[in-house]
This record gives sequence, C-alpha cells and structure tokens, in this order.
Amino acid sequence: MEDEGTAVVAAQLPREAEEQRGEERYPVAWDAEIFVPERAAMIRGRMVNISPAGCYVQTVAWVRLAPTTVVELVFTPDGRMMRARAEARFAQSRAGVGLRFLPLEEDIQRRLDSVIASLRMAAAAAAVVGKAKPDLRATVASSLTTSS
Repeated sequence: MEDEGTAVVAAQLPREAEEQRGEERYPVAWDAEIFVPERAAMIRGRMVNISPAGCYVQTVAWVRLAPTTVVELVFTPDGRMMRARAEARFAQSRAGVGLRFLPLEEDIQRRLDSVIASLRMAAAAAAVVGKAKPDLRATVASSLTTSS
C-alpha cells in the first residue's frame, strides 16, 4: 500500500505531464485494451481523453509500465475497432496509463484524424452553447441531437 507522501507525488505527476502536452485532449469514454507484447499481458480500462498525439486510459489494475514500453492499444471510437501502436509515457497503478501514439498506418491515421475532427467540432459547439443565452442553448442543443 502506498504511503501518503507517495500518493501526493503521484497525484501531481498527471498535471506535470499535462503541461508538457502540445495538443488539446478531448474527453471520451471508450473501452480500451492495452496489450503489452514483451510481457504477454493485457490491461483493460477506459480511455478518458484523446488527442492526435496520444491518450489516457484509466485502469483499476496494478500497472507497471516503464516509459517508452511499446504496447498495442485497441479501442472503438466510431463503432469500429481500431488498433494503434503506442508507447507508455506515464503509468500509475490503479489510476491509468498515458500513451503516445507511434506512427500509424495511413488508414488508421485517417480514421483517427476524422474522430479527432468530430470531437473538436463537438467541443467548439459546446463552447458556443455554453456562452450563449439560455434560450439559444436549448435551440443549439436540440439541433445537434436531431442532426445526429
């Protein structure tokens, strides 16, 4: 079991890592599986955010992955399974794993770019709705749900 000092340091690490990110991450809630070939292990979790460069997968498992450990990530962003090679950048047991995507195959990269573009548009629409007057928010929200 971790002592309080370790927990405090570990809690600060994700913020430090976030400050180093060059791209905006978009919130998601997708099931994810991380395969670690060198250990013949699999970790299940939930992807909670994604950017063109990487993602964060929450886990409840005891995870020990050294930075630069290469893994295969499987997730379903658009109703179809996607596989991407990534490297671990941050891992904390019973919290999650930050992953940076490695160069992707052309078709996977196109799909990921399309998913990110959709998330970016949804975030922009939500920002407009958040700044709008209450009656306009309802109109925009209604049009977003009916056009889907």
